[in-house]
Amino acid sequence: MNPLAPLFSPRSIAVVGASNDTRRIRGRLLKLLVEGGFDGPVYPVNPSHAHIQGLPAFALVLELPQPVDLALIAVSADQVMGVLAQCAERRVRAAAIYSAGANGLPPGQRLQDQVAEFARRTGMRILGPNCEGFFDAKGGLTATFSPTIERIPPHPRGALPLRGRVSIVSQSGAMAFALYSRARAEHIPVRHLVSTGNEADVELLEVVDHLVAEGDSRAILLFVEGFHHPGRFAAVAARAADAGVVLLVAKVGRSGAGQRAAISHTAHLTGADTAYDAVLRERGAIRVDTPEDMLAVAPVVSAGLAPAGRRVAIVTTSGGAGGWAADICEQAGLEVPPFDDAFRQSLAAAVPDHGATNNPVDVTASVVEDGGATLLEILRLLGRSPGTDIGLVIVSLVVAERLTRIEAELAAIHAGGGRPLVFHSPGLADPLALEVLARVGGLHLGLAAFARAVAALEDHQRFLERRRQAPPARSRPVRPAAALPAADGPLDAQAARVLLAAWEVALPGEALAAALPGPQRPRRRWAGRWH
Repeated sequence: MNPLAPLFSPRSIAVVGASNDTRRIRGRLLKLLVEGGFDGPVYPVNPSHAHIQGLPAFALVLELPQPVDLALIAVSADQVMGVLAQCAERRVRAAAIYSAGANGLPPGQRLQDQVAEFARRTGMRILGPNCEGFFDAKGGLTATFSPTIERIPPHPRGALPLRGRVSIVSQSGAMAFALYSRARAEHIPVRHLVSTGNEADVELLEVVDHLVAEGDSRAILLFVEGFHHPGRFAAVAARAADAGVVLLVAKVGRSGAGQRAAISHTAHLTGADTAYDAVLRERGAIRVDTPEDMLAVAPVVSAGLAPAGRRVAIVTTSGGAGGWAADICEQAGLEVPPFDDAFRQSLAAAVPDHGATNNPVDVTASVVEDGGATLLEILRLLGRSPGTDIGLVIVSLVVAERLTRIEAELAAIHAGGGRPLVFHSPGLADPLALEVLARVGGLHLGLAAFARAVAALEDHQRFLERRRQAPPARSRPVRPAAALPAADGPLDAQAARVLLAAWEVALPGEALAAALPGPQRPRRRWAGRWH
């Protein structure tokens, strides 16, 4: 069985510390769990009440009528270890700890250190401490106290069928739900959200691996303060690439102040930023510097509109907006190539006489005056424009009717298999217009967000292509025992060279020089390669 299944796919749950007061964390945790649609048994645990929020309550975990898969622990920090001991005795298989221990304690005395030792000793899988919980929108499991979920619930099952789901894994609970709320506003359906907290046991990369294997996320958004086991990242990233899952990583700690904040927040050591940067790039993760960058790339992946290259075709109802868009695209490393004569002649049949058929295509504002017929014809042409990879459509969506009246035709264009098309409204778009785009498989982005997203995803496509073309890693045969030195103890220089050569480890060149002052020519050179 998957080791994280009892945590993320439990069949029964105990809420330890549950309260009737839904304004408090302990009460809201139970309320959201029940209202979220979890269909297994739920057991509130609190010695102060016989019933909590209409459910029979139990004084102790030891008194539960049956072993449960998961315990949600929301008690004071000094009670956590006692509750965990009861969970182990009652054969609870996993736990999430929302409690936070005191800061500033020496290693070994912190709550996460005690929890880590307990998890190693018992084998129980534990999320936290100091986590804000998690949810599974498709599975109906809401194991968080965040008020964000009350105000901004996940998309219902089956909503936005043309958008792929993304997941969020974060070492900061607040940032996890901030990203979620903004993704929700961008009509991005979120499948999983997991706040890992101080990671005494279950850590971020293990969660990412679990979600990749589950296979229901087009992208996973990561907020990282530091990896507990950086060596795992290569294998996790490789499995994500094989599964077609894009990893979007916000790694904090570029500055000294950011590093101090991470340590005081969740006790994560951020590590050398240059090392993280190199590893993320080498393994195909897309590193972003701001939430805006992350929420620029994520909707393109969710909508399945990632381009095959950097060549942008721009069509605009405003010549000024088209010129600005071209500047922004080229500054981001994209291309806005001129169209060939044949394609310009095709456009000329639809573009008004006072417009322009080069790239950017200025169709003028008059194309919105005929019910959208002219705009639709231009979009059909744009979707098959030669020498380009993605289209940027600049049209004011302040009035939603411009899209609502052509919704069916837009859906047919997006389903037609042509170039991806992304819309941009220079003025504030009507929310209804954005809903139409989400329903038909389209997308709206700001100009800078569009340019950054296309550049980042085209880089990612290049990574995937290099990965496909790379020769398979050669499996090294195990060397015979005879290659190992017979003597026990430390190896001398010659024995070490023999051993390393047997394992095909490249050696630096060596030379024996006379022990004389000043530069000397070597007397003799050992086998090896100079670097």
